[in-house]
Amino acid sequence: MLDKLCPPPGVEDLEIKGYFGRQLPSWMMSTSMVPLDNLNTLLIDDLACCTQLPNGLCQLPSLQFLQVSRAPCIKHVGTEFMQVGAASFPRLNKLIFIGMVEWEEWEWEEEVQAMPVLEDLKIRSCKLRCIPPGLASHARALKKLTIWRVQQLQSIENFASVVELDLGCLPDLTRISNFPKLRKLDIYCCPK
Repeated sequence: MLDKLCPPPGVEDLEIKGYFGRQLPSWMMSTSMVPLDNLNTLLIDDLACCTQLPNGLCQLPSLQFLQVSRAPCIKHVGTEFMQVGAASFPRLNKLIFIGMVEWEEWEWEEEVQAMPVLEDLKIRSCKLRCIPPGLASHARALKKLTIWRVQQLQSIENFASVVELDLGCLPDLTRISNFPKLRKLDIYCCPK
């Protein structure tokens, strides 16, 4: 039903709660179906059965805030999330991933340009093994990085612009390095 109830092209804020389909609606997977050029805020909450994030979001020209919360079936965020050849997420300045409890891998190679104005990133409650190299290379405006309850993360490195780093409940974290502009560091319950 949500596949047929796509939003009007002029919508600016969109919140989807309790979506239980295995795949997201086709209008979220391709911006050519419904050009959401004015969309600046997207909140997706409770994706009970979805196995992948929408791959059409990266080309939305006005998207500034994206939050995905409680998506327990997503294990991998791959190259489809960011397109090669064009700057993905050109205006995104805040990104939050919460409760993707089975998420283990985020693919983002250094040559893929994305998120040039991202200032605030929060990752909570997942199994992410490492932070992708593309994030440190291309999110050069990133000022605040918050990582909590990430079970397998061992190191956080090479964020040249981060001034505030908030870490908590990271049982395997053993290394934090190369944060030349860091001004505030909070570490809670990181035994290693």
